[in-house]
Amino acid sequence: MPDSVYLLKMLSLVSPAVWETLYMVAASGIMAYIIGLPLGIYLVVSSKGHILPNPLVEKTLGTVINILRSAPFIVLMVALIPFTRAVVGTSIGTTAAIVPLVISTAPFVARIVETSLKEVPAGVIEAAQSMGASPPADNNKGASARIPKLPDSGCCHHSDQCCGLHGNGRRCGRRRSG
Repeated sequence: MPDSVYLLKMLSLVSPAVWETLYMVAASGIMAYIIGLPLGIYLVVSSKGHILPNPLVEKTLGTVINILRSAPFIVLMVALIPFTRAVVGTSIGTTAAIVPLVISTAPFVARIVETSLKEVPAGVIEAAQSMGASPPADNNKGASARIPKLPDSGCCHHSDQCCGLHGNGRRCGRRRSG
């Protein structure tokens, strides 16, 4: 078989897989942020000493998030087969893979949001409250102070601060610049 025919045949096999991958990443990423953003906000707001403290809910939600973060993806995917079948109608295929991807990614997004919002200075929240902001409005003030930081919160190499840890728990060897 000539090289050009072989390349065309390979391209016809690979290109649908690339589009399926992009579809899964985009759909699961968007849905993970839709679920993880409110979870992360609620983790901060309900923690002790914050706007709406509720230690029992915060501790329970934090535990569930930690369990989901620590579960290996393949185990989670197999465990979610009945749920995936109920939601999507099938347990195989590109669309079916999005369900476990979202459930395994949303807890990571929630922790990134939580970490980013906990970096908001208490003075910003106090200033919002002194101007008459209600708790949901306070939360919006804190979120607007942190949202530019959210995309790069996952790794210290993309920010001006060194977090000390990578997402996988390994120590970061990079020193803070400046």
